[in-house]
Amino acid sequence: MAEEKKNDGTIKPLDTHITSADAGEVKPLDTHITDVDTGEAKPLDTHITDEQP
Repeated sequence: MAEEKKNDGTIKPLDTHITSADAGEVKPLDTHITDVDTGEAKPLDTHITDEQP
């Protein structure tokens, strides 16, 4: 059953990339993580807060 979910936000090893299910964009984990819902790229070296920029 898990094999059927290839681009459904499945957790992947850190040596691979996270692919956005919507945009289909692949970004290295050392650069950005792509939100599977909005396609927003957020740097891993920052924090996500409730406050808007």
